[in-house]
Amino acid sequence: CRAVAYESIKNVHFTLCQKPWTCNVPQQPGDDQHFCAALHAKWHRLRENMEGERGLLKVEATPDYGLDKAHLGHCRRGKYWPMNLDHLTPRDAPLVVEARGVAIA
Repeated sequence: CRAVAYESIKNVHFTLCQKPWTCNVPQQPGDDQHFCAALHAKWHRLRENMEGERGLLKVEATPDYGLDKAHLGHCRRGKYWPMNLDHLTPRDAPLVVEARGVAIA
């Protein structure tokens, strides 16, 4: 998969790159594109977009864990910070996330 251009990827199974919520981006030999880091960054951007669309409180960025990082502040000291779902009500469900114009429920 690393021989394919990142932009052409339509579906990802995070086995080799590990799950984004593990807060660990493995460095693979020969990964000149930084493929895993790019896929993790995309996952965290999708999470952030979904939080914004649902009006959920976003993780507050700090200088050490800022928005300039690939994980957008969702990982701190190697630990995942889950979404704050306190304000999500049943009328807000079902949860639908849109990626490249395709709805994923």
